Amino acid sequence: MNIEFIESKNYFSRDGHKPEFIVIHIMQGTMVGTISWFKNPASEVSAHYLVGKDGRVVQMVKDADAAWHAGRVHNPSEKAKRVLKTNLLGGYVNPNKYSLGIECEGKTGDVWTEAQIQSLAELIKMLCARFDVLRDDLHIIDHQEVTSYKEQMDDWIQEALRRLQQNEVTGDREEIKKQIIELVNKL
Repeated sequence: MNIEFIESKNYFSRDGHKPEFIVIHIMQGTMVGTISWFKNPASEVSAHYLVGKDGRVVQMVKDADAAWHAGRVHNPSEKAKRVLKTNLLGGYVNPNKYSLGIECEGKTGDVWTEAQIQSLAELIKMLCARFDVLRDDLHIIDHQEVTSYKEQMDDWIQEALRRLQQNEVTGDREEIKKQIIELVNKL
């Protein structure tokens, strides 16, 4: 998978946390506009990866850093509560510290292109393998699960997950073999 790097300055330290789940977002705009907005320090937003309608993948924040994509927890779903961490006061630890954010080009109601669905599925597969994140609908969620007033994207996520689970994602045979061995060793 070819990933272009365009740096955003909108990030902070993970403070020792590692990615434990992936949050999928919809840009509500274009790839070009989102790149420009994420490069602007005044926006105070970013994501690790962007996936364009043409299948282009851009990384804007290094995986080792926390992008500013899901820090405001508001009325999270029961599913999100299972992956969100709480602090000693009962509030939520900023999920940016232990998640990865992927923004998908488009707006609510758009039809995804084949190239975009395939790139998203391949990117999720790669990140899950790299960080030992489970490839299920608990560990790959949309932003609406964390912040209830955001747009729902279940259909998009479900299609990417279906492809992952049915091995319809193209990839290196040795990498797939390694993942299967890792899964078997966990049983």
